[in-house]
Amino acid sequence: DVSCIGEKTPEHAFNLAGLTEIFPDAHIVHVIRDGRDEAVSVYDYNVRVNPEGFSKRFPDFPAFAEFFAGNWTKAVGQARYFGRSHGENYMEIRSEDLYTEAAPDLERLCRFLNLDDSPETVAHLVEAGRAIAFPDGAIGQWQDRFDDKTAVSFNRQAGELLKLLDY
Repeated sequence: DVSCIGEKTPEHAFNLAGLTEIFPDAHIVHVIRDGRDEAVSVYDYNVRVNPEGFSKRFPDFPAFAEFFAGNWTKAVGQARYFGRSHGENYMEIRSEDLYTEAAPDLERLCRFLNLDDSPETVAHLVEAGRAIAFPDGAIGQWQDRFDDKTAVSFNRQAGELLKLLDY
């Protein structure tokens, strides 16, 4: 009786084809977040949960940011590659757009998932989304944490994808 399952593990981007082998009718909604903001959130999380072990691998934020940029580029690229051959079952949404101008994307998402896309339903979804606080979801937080060296190293790994996604 389950019609929809939400799952947000980023690593699944590397095996969307495998997931659709198990769930052939699955509709994949890929929510893409600016990799720079994501790097800040992931770094802060790891420093909180395993400060000693994490700092041994990444002595500072710039070292982590460059490493993360490569992984972010690969994960987003894999998902988008999958999407090109599964267009009818794949949809992308930019995370930031859900914060700033959610209604058009939520309406499009409802249609994609064959859900009620009436203005009333979409308005309800927008309000429900605003009621949820995401502590690590700040838009543009990277601007306070990236120095010039970090920005250059991140862009070396992910600059083209950032441009392609209009970041």
